[in-house]
Amino acid sequence: MRKLKSTSKDSAENLIHVMFEMNEAVSLKREILHSEKSFLIMAKIVRNYSILRRNELRLKAGVYRKLKEVMSNINKLQKSLPRIKIPEFLHKEKAEREESYRDERKGSYLKSDIESQLQEIQEKLRALGAG
Repeated sequence: MRKLKSTSKDSAENLIHVMFEMNEAVSLKREILHSEKSFLIMAKIVRNYSILRRNELRLKAGVYRKLKEVMSNINKLQKSLPRIKIPEFLHKEKAEREESYRDERKGSYLKSDIESQLQEIQEKLRALGAG
């Protein structure tokens, strides 16, 4: 690669001319084209992302509006229906049942998840021991 400096009449504008070998020039041109291709692909991805993000936000806003409408309808329905008086002991039993049910579900989920992970680890240990 040789660098040649050109002379021009404007002293403020200094141009530098670079001369490359043919195979070096082709290689550099290929790299420039790959870079341009990568930038165009990234621009396309960013544009698609922004379109998808706008759609997501629009859909979320629609869901929020529908949810507000449903909550409003539920509140209207609750106000229009008569209230029944539940005896205190039934109310306490119901609350205890709901609490125990929540605890069972949470405990069984955590237990099954932990048990499955332990089984996987034991199988891997057996495989390593047998190998």
